[in-house]
Amino acid sequence: AKQYNGMCGFIVAGPNEQGRYDVSVLLEGNTEPKVLALKAGNLQLDAQALKAYIDKKRQESARRVPQLEDLAIVWARGKGLSSKALTAKLAPVRDLEEGHVLLKIDKFAFSQMALGYLMKGFTRTFSAYHSFYHFPDEGFYRSACWGYCTVVESAHPKVAVGTRLYGLVPPSKYQVQLVGGTIPASRSGDPAKVELAMSDVPFNLRRFQEMEVVS
Repeated sequence: AKQYNGMCGFIVAGPNEQGRYDVSVLLEGNTEPKVLALKAGNLQLDAQALKAYIDKKRQESARRVPQLEDLAIVWARGKGLSSKALTAKLAPVRDLEEGHVLLKIDKFAFSQMALGYLMKGFTRTFSAYHSFYHFPDEGFYRSACWGYCTVVESAHPKVAVGTRLYGLVPPSKYQVQLVGGTIPASRSGDPAKVELAMSDVPFNLRRFQEMEVVS
């Protein structure tokens, strides 16, 4: 009937032998829901409600017990590579938002080139090399290094939990990171890649945002 057009309801059973679904709707002024028998052609998905439901379930599944804690190696700006510049910072790992992944850093190492950039410090010329993974505390920075990491949580549809990556990683235990996109493996043998979204990286260094999928 036309009076039910545009109303929201829930499918509670079906389809039956006639191909109809039982849909529960609550009419204005009624305390008990009314059940309608509708064909699939009379139904329309409420995309907004579905998105809200998925977001709610993601938030529920993202609650960690116990809370994860990150340990990061950071440097104080203006002190180069001296012992006074180096320190460790503890912080709780924040929950994932849509499009993000949680990386667990498995291994990292500082190459000779990375140590050279650290010796130069956070200067106008070399600051870009220390800006791949922004550190929130004022006056400190993390300088990226080469290593391996594993996706332990994912809110991105194309990056699965368990994916192992190789590339530039922060000297930390964990990293919550926005994913910019994915690149499939090529026919010529190039591995699949996950492109990380980083706001402070200049164009000539953006190739380092790509991490190779190793397993």
